[in-house]
Amino acid sequence: MSERLQFSTEIERGNEIVNRVAAIERFRRQPDTLDPTKEIEQTIKQMEGLVTDFPVIVSPQNLDELYLAELRQRLVAEHASLSVDLMSETPTFEQVIAYNGIPIEDIESLEVWLAENREPVKEANKRKFERTANQKDRRPVHLGVDELNREASSLAKEAVERVIRAISEEFGVAEAVKMFKRYMDSWETRSFANWISNTVRWSTHKTTYMNEDGVFVDSNEIIRLVGHEFGGHVRHHVVTKMTSYLPSFLKTATDLPTSGTMESVAQHFESRLFTILKENPNFYQSLGFNEPFEDIYQRYLDDKLIADYIMKRFQFGIYTLAKSTQDDRKTQMEKLMPYAIEPWWPAKFINYEKDNWDQVSGRLISWRISELRYVADPVGRIMRSVPADRIEEAERLILTGYWMPQGLEDWVRINLATPSFI
Repeated sequence: MSERLQFSTEIERGNEIVNRVAAIERFRRQPDTLDPTKEIEQTIKQMEGLVTDFPVIVSPQNLDELYLAELRQRLVAEHASLSVDLMSETPTFEQVIAYNGIPIEDIESLEVWLAENREPVKEANKRKFERTANQKDRRPVHLGVDELNREASSLAKEAVERVIRAISEEFGVAEAVKMFKRYMDSWETRSFANWISNTVRWSTHKTTYMNEDGVFVDSNEIIRLVGHEFGGHVRHHVVTKMTSYLPSFLKTATDLPTSGTMESVAQHFESRLFTILKENPNFYQSLGFNEPFEDIYQRYLDDKLIADYIMKRFQFGIYTLAKSTQDDRKTQMEKLMPYAIEPWWPAKFINYEKDNWDQVSGRLISWRISELRYVADPVGRIMRSVPADRIEEAERLILTGYWMPQGLEDWVRINLATPSFI
């Protein structure tokens, strides 16, 4: 698919509206601003005027239908989000889910996952305890000490660059490296990619540690970081921006409707890098780590399962609160307790969230409910349905465009069914 498609007038108008939404978001990120309510009202009216012209396409069968269906869903979500900004009351759970574009089936699957993985999580935690029981006490590097900060940053930078050099061609991140490598920098709190400055920053706090023998690199976290940030987020950005035939609204990532899908893409490539290393022992040797890969891989699997449990436990907790009332503590406890490996967690979670309720409507505040956008797992569903011999094609497709969850699934389905797809 190399030729730029001819888009309808509706698509071109939709491109302009989504660009307007992005402009509102950029304005809000500036210091000392108030919501541009007049511009928001005008944008909402433009959306309403356009969406009424759209047919409702439930199952698009070609790219023209898909672009229209995705644009309609995107505008509906953006409309719901902007409309909330003009309301004086806290939005309902259903409104928040709508403007985040969260598939309700993914939210409802949280309870099933927690039930099925309770014992595997406990086993992973036990293995982690046994691995660390006889190790020296591991602590975060004291980054306030200049000498330790320089040493930790230098070790992390060297390890990240070593891994990137080794995988740039094999893992398909060569273009991403060209755009971002020059700007890599350390960042204490977390790792992330920034498109404005073409920067990938790793968390020195997470990629290094210290004990009584000195400062060390966490090889597991280095590999995870490169797979997630470079293999996922950065490559997603680069491929999307370089794809000329996409409508511009699919090359514009706004804060809520597309962020869950973007994270789903990054999580896939994080896991994918570990799988590549597992299948290619010689490739792992070129990364320059001293640990046997079997140890790194098992630690990654255990750490990921435990981290997934902690995240899904939190998400299920938010869902439980959002579907209840502030003073219904008894029901909340009864709902959360079966999935609490640590008995103290439900009460602590409920108490921690006590200030996140709107005192007028009695609803959980919207920004907490919006955390559920990361429940979306479109890439997981795609990869489970794609034949093994077409995985690489599907991976190229999920890197192309900023889609809402259902749109990404339809994008892959339609392209893989098209004989001319290259």
